[in-house]
Amino acid sequence: MSLLDGRKYTVAAPGTPQKVSSRLYLDGGAEAEAPTGVRIRAVHASPHAPEVDLFAIAKTTTKVSSRLSFGQATRYVATPAGSYGLEVRPTGSKTVVLKVPSVSLKAGSVYSVYVVGSAKNKTLQALLTLDSE
Repeated sequence: MSLLDGRKYTVAAPGTPQKVSSRLYLDGGAEAEAPTGVRIRAVHASPHAPEVDLFAIAKTTTKVSSRLSFGQATRYVATPAGSYGLEVRPTGSKTVVLKVPSVSLKAGSVYSVYVVGSAKNKTLQALLTLDSE
């Protein structure tokens, strides 16, 4: 991937201490503009988790990602500003493997949710980052 002038990137090191890799993710861009609502994407950074779906839970449920594999990032998804809980489920399952209590998503902001840790060791966590305001 070539780095573009004026763009923001995140460098992540998903994996385990024994087998770490590096990934470069483009933050923002035209798809991430959020003038009235928010934009959110998911990044699968857990090497011991299967493909997952990520859901934002409020009055309604919004699927943020579907069939997300290790190392992949989704496109940014538009959603209204507000407070959301987050759920991670193995693709095609109703079983919740990670549930995050309500987080506040501010209007005009762009976020990434990194799924980290190990499903095998039951240490999955969600790391919410602010990509831009």
